[in-house]
Amino acid sequence: MCKKGKIMKIKLTLLNILISCMIPIVIMAQNTDANTEEVSEPKTEESQTVSTEERQIRFIRETILFGIHDERREAMDRIMQIKDEKGKLELNDLLIDILKDELNTEVKIKALTIIGQLNLGRGIDKITAELDDRNEEIRTAAVNALNALNAISTAPRMIELLKDLPRDRDSLYHEALITAIGNFKSKDLVEYAKNNIEDNRTILSLREKYLLYLVRLEDTELANYLLAIAKNENEDVNIRAYAVGGLGRIGNAEHAKEIKAILEDIDALPMNRRHRFYALSIYAITALVRLGDTDATPRLMDALRDNNPSVRLRAVQLLKELKDERTIDILKYKMNHDQNSRVRRIAEEALIEMGTIKKDNANDER
Repeated sequence: MCKKGKIMKIKLTLLNILISCMIPIVIMAQNTDANTEEVSEPKTEESQTVSTEERQIRFIRETILFGIHDERREAMDRIMQIKDEKGKLELNDLLIDILKDELNTEVKIKALTIIGQLNLGRGIDKITAELDDRNEEIRTAAVNALNALNAISTAPRMIELLKDLPRDRDSLYHEALITAIGNFKSKDLVEYAKNNIEDNRTILSLREKYLLYLVRLEDTELANYLLAIAKNENEDVNIRAYAVGGLGRIGNAEHAKEIKAILEDIDALPMNRRHRFYALSIYAITALVRLGDTDATPRLMDALRDNNPSVRLRAVQLLKELKDERTIDILKYKMNHDQNSRVRRIAEEALIEMGTIKKDNANDER
């Protein structure tokens, strides 16, 4: 090889050595820049959560406005998962805004339902306007939303609507109106309710609902009226039971003696007739317990042993409300061994609420 060729070969070798030495330096510089960028703009868990929630809010808004109807209803359900209060408020207002021009019945009903569940106290006037919708399901959803929002100011309008409904036909709309007016504690319906209860032309299911309206008022002035119904042996058993329950909620201990007399009359019945009065019996026991009558305890324990699962269930539900530590042992037995799954579940819930067992350890207690 000539001298010139040798020199060229040496130069190429030196160039390769130089390049191989510089590559790691370049890579290290790039890594350093990347690390510097990560340090200067850290992505914290909080910022990621906010960003995700913002995207979720935007997706829900756009879907409600532009999606197909099934997607719109599903998006409305997802509003309940939003934690950001401002975002939740904006979506709530969006639902209120679309009520007037919304043509799809199912979407409008869903919007009214979610507005009620969010319970942000906004849009009452626009919701009230839906009480005039021609579709009864939409009117029912509007009543339920106003009830959830505790829109007491709408009670007079609801009473007007209720009085226009027939007495011989019950409906969810009818029930929603009566329930809302009762929850508003409006006494403006009292006389109308009494007239319907006493009028044989009013169907039984509506008579029950009007009586339950009176019970919700928890008005001491209605005590004698409820007592007269409770003692009326010619009255429907369920009507009598609800009246007795109302006496327990009013809380006048002077009625305990007369409630006991009703129970004694039931005890005196032949076995083949007594089962017709299960509801009246358990409501009477419930009323006595609420009135603080100690004589009710043996009857309550006996109700827990009743062959009828409905009676046992009501008794366990009552114990759940009372949270009496003296009932822990029998509640544990019911949780573990009762034949009825609902009785077992309510007994377990009662023990959890009483702090006797922990929710996570419920299975260990069985």
